[in-house]
Amino acid sequence: MKRLLLLLPLLCLCASCTALPAEERAFAVVLCVEKEGASWQTHARIPTYQTGGGYLTVSGKGETLPGALAAMEAEAPMRLQLSQLRLLALSQSLGTAGEVFTVLTTLSDGMALRPQCQVAMTEVPGKKLMEALKPAAGARLSKSLDVLLESRMEQGLILSASVSDLLRMGERQTPVLMKLTLEDGAVSLAGGVPLTQAGTAGPALTQEETVLLSLLRGDADSLQLMLPEGSAQVRDASIKVSLSDDLRQAEVTLTLHSLAASLTPKGLEAALANRCILLLGRLSEAGCDVLGLGRKAILQAHDMADWHAMNWPETCRKLRWTVSVRVSGTA
Repeated sequence: MKRLLLLLPLLCLCASCTALPAEERAFAVVLCVEKEGASWQTHARIPTYQTGGGYLTVSGKGETLPGALAAMEAEAPMRLQLSQLRLLALSQSLGTAGEVFTVLTTLSDGMALRPQCQVAMTEVPGKKLMEALKPAAGARLSKSLDVLLESRMEQGLILSASVSDLLRMGERQTPVLMKLTLEDGAVSLAGGVPLTQAGTAGPALTQEETVLLSLLRGDADSLQLMLPEGSAQVRDASIKVSLSDDLRQAEVTLTLHSLAASLTPKGLEAALANRCILLLGRLSEAGCDVLGLGRKAILQAHDMADWHAMNWPETCRKLRWTVSVRVSGTA
């Protein structure tokens, strides 16, 4: 009994050293990072944790990103956590090379950023965006965003751009961030913003181009293609991408099944091949390696010095694309 009584104070002391209980933290659902000149600004959307629900915005400003994050946390009613973050919105004001990845590594290293968090780029001012973020259905913004992200990815209107995937790409692939806008005061996710090898924003992608790129990356089982030549509902796509030994020629072989189309199978094959060449050529010329050909190029290097001597960012711009498409007839 004496031993048990002695252990009780120790157990109480250990319990007081553990992390804060959930009700004493503010779990941000959305975070926006932007710059105004040399000044960093951050805005987070967090639950009010009051009866009836609701959300509020906390903001911070600083000469550095850590300074802005610290100022934002000081404005929050409790300790701020990013472990449940659904969406990270980056302003297009982050225009200098590498600033996007500076944000990702800073948040991941210092604030335990949720690896599955999706990353978007936007021109909408941070505070305006935060106020527009309200549950489209139900009471929870996190669930509402989960449903929106999943449905848009299944349609191919956006490409998955999770924090963990972006950080793993390194020099071997350039990411395509989601394009975030406001339509009639509501958040809209459609289209994409590819990043160049230098880390700056490349040519923006329309909804139709994003669906086509989703097809080329094998991201969706079934897609509705809208081409200038016609439309088609396709599924069961198989994609093979190869790179020549001299790193000058890239070849894409695409096979798929057409469920319904306004074009004949041969017409769809020709239209798809033409649109893919135009899209991939435009992106690679801008320095965007959206299919990750850098992964194939690095296999030809003997070591990292040899890899850097290849100058893949510049080599990628000069690629010549060949696209072959085979469509099985409509059901």
